[in-house]
Amino acid sequence: MKNTLPTAGTNVPRVLVLQFARLGDLVQTLPVLTALKAYHSNVEIDLLCPEPLVPLAMMFPCVAQVLPWPAEAWHALARARDGEISKVLGRAERLLTRYPDAPYSVAYNLNNHPRAVLAAHLLSERVYGVGSRGPLVDDPDPWMRYLHYIARKRGQNPIHLIDAWCGLCGVAPPGHVPRIPEVPVALPRDLRQFTTSDALRVALIIGAGDANRRIPLAVWKVWITTLLARNEHARVVVLGSRGERALGVSLLDGLSSDCLGRVWDACGRIGLAELVAVLSRCHWVVGADTGPLHVGAACGARAMGWYVSRARVHETGPYGVGHWIWQAEPIEACERSDRCDSVETRPDTWPIAESVDLVLGQTCSVPPSGWSLWESRHDEWGAWYENSVTGETFRDRRRDIWAHLNGVSEVDWRSMHQLIGDRDPAAARNMHRDEHSHSRISYSQVGV
Repeated sequence: MKNTLPTAGTNVPRVLVLQFARLGDLVQTLPVLTALKAYHSNVEIDLLCPEPLVPLAMMFPCVAQVLPWPAEAWHALARARDGEISKVLGRAERLLTRYPDAPYSVAYNLNNHPRAVLAAHLLSERVYGVGSRGPLVDDPDPWMRYLHYIARKRGQNPIHLIDAWCGLCGVAPPGHVPRIPEVPVALPRDLRQFTTSDALRVALIIGAGDANRRIPLAVWKVWITTLLARNEHARVVVLGSRGERALGVSLLDGLSSDCLGRVWDACGRIGLAELVAVLSRCHWVVGADTGPLHVGAACGARAMGWYVSRARVHETGPYGVGHWIWQAEPIEACERSDRCDSVETRPDTWPIAESVDLVLGQTCSVPPSGWSLWESRHDEWGAWYENSVTGETFRDRRRDIWAHLNGVSEVDWRSMHQLIGDRDPAAARNMHRDEHSHSRISYSQVGV
């Protein structure tokens, strides 16, 4: 690996990791932090993240210090009028004094937002990751060029976003899948009843940050009813944000009386610490590709993701071993599109009975029409996923992509085009062209 870290006399060197994105991205930063800690065992790692997510970040075992990023304050500065420049600079200076350990010897930036790139350079002497070559330099490194291409036209991308972040930071993926340790926290009385019950405990995530990824309530009603009818010991807790309280009420109101006393509504009632406590005591967490699903996987629950719209299993599937992911098909339309982010996959049928089978320890021999089923795996190159019917994986391609991208200044994009299975013969030329026009591409498409 190319990553080197200077020492600072007899003091333990400190590095800074910046993650300014949402809940799902923050929890998926944990394996990157673990990989950095394994590579630099004598280093203390500080984490800079949005203020509302600090309670979760403080549970990460490899983080020495969690620093809050006041996004609203910086957003207000960015919107200030030109005539207020002197006042803006003064306020910015005062905000930066919140970080007394700056400048750090090294910062690892995982976000493409201009303020994240700028913050990384203001708070450190050297930057790895996004914007590593300077906040004003329009010349991304090979891993960033790869992510830009994937954002436009995924092909058969086998690299999980977490593992791509590791590549950006100059370290290999973690040798093991880290977990968020459970922290003692007081739960509401009814939720204590759920978490201590001698039952099959399932957390159901009803919402999603992207409305297009949200599973219809009618589907969840049938799913819960099917599970409880087939297993008398099953119990379900419904999880969602404050903005999803009405969805939780509507869901429970639509259930039959047979479900009474076996379903708990926690939508908007608990904070991040309580969320971790609940998910740590669940056997399963079920939902769309959304933050709480990944929190559940990191807490040790088995995850079952229903991936629709632009969600792709190989890029943002639950990280670990033994998770199940239902991928809405076809994704061929995405592979043929010039802009993959324009393609939406919305199924006509849903794998209700089949997914309940998996929760109850049975198998699914044939997925329903419009879906494929994948099981998660993990090895020295990070996450990979196996098709439950065909046995298809992209496992071996990951090693070759790492060899192409890591520690090199020039990438053979023609060979890369073949590795990701792009069917467009002009793709290699477009890769080279697009790496010089990357500012037009939204990183939200790949979660960076």
